[in-house]
Amino acid sequence: MVGYGAQIAYANLVQRLHGTKLAKAHTFTNWSARPLSDDQIAYALEDVEFLLSIHTHLQDRLSTLGRLEWVSEEFARLETAVGEKSREPQERYQRIRGWDTLKPKGAAVLRELAAWRETEARRRNVPRGRVMRDEVLLQLARHPPKSVNELRGLRGVHSSEVDRQGEQLLATITSALALPPSAWPDIPHERKPDPESTGIVELLQAVLKARAAEEGIAPTMLATSTDLQTLVEAKQNRTALDVPILRGWRRQLAGDLLLQVLDGAVTIAVDRTTGALRMTPGSASNASS
Repeated sequence: MVGYGAQIAYANLVQRLHGTKLAKAHTFTNWSARPLSDDQIAYALEDVEFLLSIHTHLQDRLSTLGRLEWVSEEFARLETAVGEKSREPQERYQRIRGWDTLKPKGAAVLRELAAWRETEARRRNVPRGRVMRDEVLLQLARHPPKSVNELRGLRGVHSSEVDRQGEQLLATITSALALPPSAWPDIPHERKPDPESTGIVELLQAVLKARAAEEGIAPTMLATSTDLQTLVEAKQNRTALDVPILRGWRRQLAGDLLLQVLDGAVTIAVDRTTGALRMTPGSASNASS
């Protein structure tokens, strides 16, 4: 089954295109139980009934908009990203929210626990969260237990998991704690951007929103605040930065425009009538002369 957010998006799309409201009574049902009930089977069938027609609709719309190449590029990027992440289970810990708040030694414990969970989830053919949730791994990394009884008393750690893998978990933690400092992960130091760069990032966000509105897409599809901060902080060689907004269709749609704004090659003004941003080639000094 797909994630809950994807199910909601799918249900909304079905209702908009077909006028059919999908039932969501079994969204959180136990799909590992066998045999499945008649209601579960009907729910699962309903979840895929409209896929082909929606695929045709989206493909036709993308073709009309001239964006099929965008989709092909995105799929290729996602396939590469998934392949890289699946080959590097020991890097999985960096996707756990809050990992960078740990001390280096704790981050080493989290890295090994996340790699253990990745291997275990593949072995059982279940989602990672079914083995152990992110927040539990983070808790174990912050306060490593020293015994099975201590492990059993931790919130969020199920007794069945302790019975099944308690000794292996403790061995993983012990092994990680024994690593030398040279093997600990580097923790990125949080650095607050200076007020000037913050203002420039906000300007780029406004330009990005205006450009996205023109194309009828969400600005978050183009760039994140972190991407824009990276653009602003790179005083030189911005065009060579490895950020999504400067690659492929994103660059054609908005990336080059943002670079021109940073270079002062585009004048930005507010339209008095509509209140919308108006962007024209030429620096502000040239426009006023």
